[in-house]
Amino acid sequence: MPAHVPLTPPSLFQRYLSTAYSRLKDTHPGVGRRALRVQAAEEFWLLTPERRLSLEKETPQLELNDPSHPWISDPDPLDFDHVDTEGGIVKHVGILIRTDYTNDEAWKAFSTTLEQAEKDGLAALTEEMKDVEVGEEKGEESDEEEEGEEEEVAEAEAQGDAKPQGESSGGTADYSMEDTNTVDAKDNAFLALDLAPDFRDGFRNASNLTLLRLFNDVDIVPSPKLPQGAQRIRPPNRLVDRDGYQEVYDGRLIWVYDAQSNLDGSVRVVTGRGSIYGTASGDSWRAKGTHIWELQVSLDAGVMKIDFGGADCWTWEERKRNFAEVGIVAK
Repeated sequence: MPAHVPLTPPSLFQRYLSTAYSRLKDTHPGVGRRALRVQAAEEFWLLTPERRLSLEKETPQLELNDPSHPWISDPDPLDFDHVDTEGGIVKHVGILIRTDYTNDEAWKAFSTTLEQAEKDGLAALTEEMKDVEVGEEKGEESDEEEEGEEEEVAEAEAQGDAKPQGESSGGTADYSMEDTNTVDAKDNAFLALDLAPDFRDGFRNASNLTLLRLFNDVDIVPSPKLPQGAQRIRPPNRLVDRDGYQEVYDGRLIWVYDAQSNLDGSVRVVTGRGSIYGTASGDSWRAKGTHIWELQVSLDAGVMKIDFGGADCWTWEERKRNFAEVGIVAK
């Protein structure tokens, strides 16, 4: 089971997969897990709302992301699980994909900027961790000294030769540290993909939705909670809310180098699911190359979340492209 697929109760879509996935796998030999799940999602959306709800009664009880389920554990050509290392700077390495190939010099300059940001970030994090270790050791040492002094006083009093509290009994403090928690400089936060010319066609100017379907696993879950007094979107939209459900994508965080990146050194940061009602799966915003290492580390650690601040900060043109791919005219 891919480590980056979250443990969640089986959705109606996963119940549909319990019967559809094997059928699709038999009729599409050689096709990877993600593409089969996307095909199953297309079928799922064609079901009537009543037929979808009946799946819970018709399908067997599913264990929580049981690794034996092939729609979870089957290999996919773009899993890249080998890049995740135990104790690495991030649990799950992000995907930085180049989708514009018109300016090699700009790409090289961006790569240099990112490498420097990684080095600076690792150095700062290492120093921070050392400071924490020193503080912890000082605290432990202070506790040990207090305990030792109390024992000496008690022993001296028993012998009738008590020392004044706080008098030193000799010895020097040991502030030596083991580097067990220092960050390995070889750990990477990103897997940068600059494909060879023969493999670029499928990625050239790719939309956020196309890339999510390649690198993440599709699921269909209840849409975000509708704010009090608000009305559901019209017309229904599977990437936002359709019959109370939303098509989402779980997996690695995706960063996209595109034509705009050649001009300003920024990339698209893609979110796989809407976090508040009205945001869409596949929405993106732009971040400077100098900042994305810190963002990747923070997002991976869960100390930051992409929610667009509750405002329309996502890139409108990219949303339009996503909607067009699922047959929706953005307004």
